[in-house]
Amino acid sequence: MAKKVDEENVEITEALEACLKEMNRITKSKKAPAVEKNSMKYMIPMVESTLKGGLDRESTMKNLVVALKALVSSGLLTDKSKDSILEYNDLFSRRLKEMKENQSLGQVDTLFRKGEPGDVEGAFQILANRASNGYEDGMERYIPAALDLLSKEDSKATPHVARFLYGVMTFKKDLFQFYREYVKELLKSRNPQVRGIAVMCCSTSGTPSVLKDLAAVNRDMEQVDISMFQIPDHKIRFPNHDGKALLCDMAEDTIHEIVNRSRDKSLYLKNSVTVNFPDDVRIGEEFLFTISVIPIVDFQNLSINMTSLSSHFIIRGDTMINIQAITAGEPLVQNIRALPTESGPFRDEIVMTTGGNIRATLELSCNIEELQNVEKETSTGSSSGKSSPEHPLEIIRMKIESGQVKKVASALEELARYAGDDRELKDRISALSLMISVKGTEKISNSEMENSLSLLEAVKSRNH
Repeated sequence: MAKKVDEENVEITEALEACLKEMNRITKSKKAPAVEKNSMKYMIPMVESTLKGGLDRESTMKNLVVALKALVSSGLLTDKSKDSILEYNDLFSRRLKEMKENQSLGQVDTLFRKGEPGDVEGAFQILANRASNGYEDGMERYIPAALDLLSKEDSKATPHVARFLYGVMTFKKDLFQFYREYVKELLKSRNPQVRGIAVMCCSTSGTPSVLKDLAAVNRDMEQVDISMFQIPDHKIRFPNHDGKALLCDMAEDTIHEIVNRSRDKSLYLKNSVTVNFPDDVRIGEEFLFTISVIPIVDFQNLSINMTSLSSHFIIRGDTMINIQAITAGEPLVQNIRALPTESGPFRDEIVMTTGGNIRATLELSCNIEELQNVEKETSTGSSSGKSSPEHPLEIIRMKIESGQVKKVASALEELARYAGDDRELKDRISALSLMISVKGTEKISNSEMENSLSLLEAVKSRNH
């Protein structure tokens, strides 16, 4: 057995020396791209340190495999060295995989069962070390515990939890989608370190569904320690110094990265502007709709063109909204009064533009009813002496109970008209309508449903 170990040590040393030789050659090559040269420069100290010894077998093997894979992926190997480097890569990648397969997560489970603070820290340290090199089967079951720890306390385990979550979500991206709502909640944490962890988890996903949530962090001037993620300096895109970075810089970089991956710059505007437009309006009855702007990045010369509405509505005031400058996360609400002039279905788009030739459209639609038809239906329904589903307040109830954000926001705008001169009640309805209209989901929460129905009952009580 000792002889086998000695033989393997010799092989590892030979492979490391071969890697070092090739890396030094590439850094001196005039033909090698600057990016690859820099990558090798960062890698050389690790290889030299590993050659000196002092690391355990697994750490040594991991460093060797990282170096081999970097050389293979560079595409800069010479014909003379290519075969031997490829053979080393296959051999030690296989041995490292076998080594990992022989290590179960039983030690982690044992530490969690003990449940002491130090044991939990040790468990996540093991998970973080292993997740840094890739996702392993079974790791997912520790994610709920990691998220729970971040949501409850400032723990010594936090840096290990950060590296664990960032690692598993980087190597297995569908995990972020599954735990997305939990990560989004962490963006609201009172602890800036936790907010930073949540931003870095969002950066692994590339999903536009988190853009609105990142907007609030995009003006957060708290400084956080990013050294806990152990990301090589050349892979960090946002401004940083001595292992520290501002949350706003981290969030803005993540936003730009997500939009760049999607190749759709209109996402900047589509995720910054929300229009709360009713589903049903009536000829000759003025109504209010709301344009809410919460920019996900700083905007210059933001323009919202509503001239398309002129075909069916008289717009009170200007049909063009121009905003010279607005800061990320800074809310702006514009209330627009409109008078329907043409009956029938309406569907059109408002056009938004901003600096950098970024353009987007938002579709608006509603049904414009003839006033006399509505009055006839209401009169017929009320003559039976029973609560008809066509009664305006009952229609509002049906829209609220649908749970759909657009319908509920529209229903609350309608409800405000029935609050009469009760300014406090109107303000409560309008505030809830605005809060719901800027949600990034399709459905409202149970508590928002309860609050909406409670306001409906308050209006009904006032009218009886």
